[in-house]
Amino acid sequence: MEVRVRFFGNYRALIDSPELTLELDDGPASPLDVLRFLTERYGEKLRAALVANKAGGVRLKSGIRIAVGDDFLDSNSDLRTPLTKGSYGSGKPINVFIFPALMGGR
Repeated sequence: MEVRVRFFGNYRALIDSPELTLELDDGPASPLDVLRFLTERYGEKLRAALVANKAGGVRLKSGIRIAVGDDFLDSNSDLRTPLTKGSYGSGKPINVFIFPALMGGR
């Protein structure tokens, strides 16, 4: 599954790029899988900027927003919901946008 991730604000500096294209294993990938891939690749600074470990698992930090197509995810969202090509156009990459608190968060 091809996922295009676009970064805004300070996240661009943390990964030194405004955009990445990821090739995730076929199957039910989720926003959590995207975050795990990114934090494994780009390290603790990115992880600390994006996620918090809370009761019930990994969550986005307060104020951070991720858009998947027209759906917005925040610190209360279930990050395990599958990304499906059918929802966002088959044959095209799934677009994921990561916004810092000042650009779409609270």
